[in-house]
Amino acid sequence: MTRKRGVVHWITGLPCVGKTVVGEALAERLRRDRLEVALLDGDAMRTGLAQDLGYSRRDRLIAAGRYSRLSRLLCDQGQHVVVCTVSMFAEVWEWNRRHLERYVEVYLVAPRSLRIARDRRGVYGGRDVPGEDLPIDEPQHPDVFLENDGAVAPAELAARIWAHSPLSNGRG
Repeated sequence: MTRKRGVVHWITGLPCVGKTVVGEALAERLRRDRLEVALLDGDAMRTGLAQDLGYSRRDRLIAAGRYSRLSRLLCDQGQHVVVCTVSMFAEVWEWNRRHLERYVEVYLVAPRSLRIARDRRGVYGGRDVPGEDLPIDEPQHPDVFLENDGAVAPAELAARIWAHSPLSNGRG
């Protein structure tokens, strides 16, 4: 029996834009359709897959490469993967587009004031904050661009991602 490959939904954006909350809502949406889903959160992966790495550009690229390869491995086994990570560099998205057969890139943004208000870990009070004192690449051609200003529920944002997924409308 040939198993269909999964889809990788890669949600990226600055710290505290709501990637994990929206990713959880998307994973729940996929599970309602009885799909096998792996939710990969950047903070959790950092402690599990990249704890040996620092925060230099090189180390961040290595970490993102690990997340991408794990996503591909799970996807090849039929899992649908929701990745929630900052992934600051265009090289990451370019690799994903070349190597992940079914890939949906989601760029989530939120106003700075709201990101700071959501910051429970003190990210914006420190140094080396992506998008603040660390330069980042912004996705130039994401499949889905979403503004998370707090006016729309995470489930609705997840529904907007779903509408662009190869899984919606029987395309999966």
